Amino acid sequence: MNGQLWIPASETFALPGFADRPLKSRWAAPNLRALFWPSGAICWQFNLYLIHLRRHGLSVSTVNTYASEMSVYLRFLWERKLNVADVDDDVLIDFADSLVLHGKSGNHVNRILLCVLRYYTWYQTVFPETHLVGSPGSGCKISLTRQVVRTKIGGVSGKIKHISMVPPSVPSTVRPISFESISKLISACDDVGKTRFKRCRDRCIVTLMADSGIRREELTWLRCDNVRFAMVNGNKIRVRTSKRKGNPEREIPLPSETVAMLIEYIDVARALKIRRLISKNSSFADEGWLFCTISGAKIAPVTISQIFADLKDASQTLGRASPHMLRHRYITLQVVARIRAMRKKNIGLEALTTILSRVASLSGHGSLQSLWTYVDWAFDELDSSSKRSEIEKNSILDLVRLLIVESKNEGSKKLLGGLEQLEHALLKNQEAIASATVLSHSFRKG
Repeated sequence: MNGQLWIPASETFALPGFADRPLKSRWAAPNLRALFWPSGAICWQFNLYLIHLRRHGLSVSTVNTYASEMSVYLRFLWERKLNVADVDDDVLIDFADSLVLHGKSGNHVNRILLCVLRYYTWYQTVFPETHLVGSPGSGCKISLTRQVVRTKIGGVSGKIKHISMVPPSVPSTVRPISFESISKLISACDDVGKTRFKRCRDRCIVTLMADSGIRREELTWLRCDNVRFAMVNGNKIRVRTSKRKGNPEREIPLPSETVAMLIEYIDVARALKIRRLISKNSSFADEGWLFCTISGAKIAPVTISQIFADLKDASQTLGRASPHMLRHRYITLQVVARIRAMRKKNIGLEALTTILSRVASLSGHGSLQSLWTYVDWAFDELDSSSKRSEIEKNSILDLVRLLIVESKNEGSKKLLGGLEQLEHALLKNQEAIASATVLSHSFRKG
């Protein structure tokens, strides 16, 4: 069996709560993944761990990521005819080598190994008689060391180390997606979509993610009511923030064209899809999700990634074209717009911190630390824009000078005087001919 080794639970699935929390007797876990062996038998050991993670506060999407990583190890155990507890340092080294042979990067290999090591650390607390994990020389099967490292903000954290871990990958340079690539993705929606509903839905997904910079999971939480509220709220859409405790809401301004596009999608393409689903099944209930599947269910984050992968292949877009690349571009252009608005040649650290604080209120970042990369990208964008502006200005100057020569030859003194004044203004004021201001939605044509 070569397919995925997990299945999602239903939208209404919930976990039993804790006895000391009567007000939270059921814990919601919609679409929580359940792992099974290639034989089809449920892997109860791993599933207990996933339930443990969810019950201790991890989001469903984070737990599902753990499930995906653990499924790779589960398949390895099956192919080696090993049980979950049949593990030692040599088995993990063999597992790491197999991941490298399958082309996984060093960082990805170590990330999967960390998931496995954390699982066995938890497993030993549930089954203490196993003596699986311990420090080197303690006689345990898995020898772990913990290294104390200092964080960028001055704190300290513990880092798990194991002999199976491989050298990390060389960091790759990640850049925000270009306007040309976004245009290609949107155009490819007509080629990839087999139905009108899918074409409209995918076009709206790409456009909304580019115009708002929201994460995949945040997109899946949106309902039709969010868009209708935005229409009467100055085109500001309310979005639940993922990766933040309590998922607080934030407001993101959208272009009026985007809101109009979403309303049309809701009232036409989506409405027709829901009507057909009800005609086929009278018991079908529309839950109001803005982006639903062809069966009317809430769309999953992994489905959004697959949509982008299909659009990238169809459009033959070079480089990375994932949903997160649109988020990178949105945040970068937000920083660019605010730097330009200050109209200063030299911007200090305090001013940049203020800019990032305002951008964080839109992007949903809990810390400014990870936003400093966007400052570098923003200045790269400004440098590139300045060069384009200079080229445009020189081209206009050449045209004006050509017209001056023709005016002199024709003896048109009035036209000649106006052209000479224009030439003087272009030479005197380097900003007389400026490129279009890069706003948060500058990639939109028209």
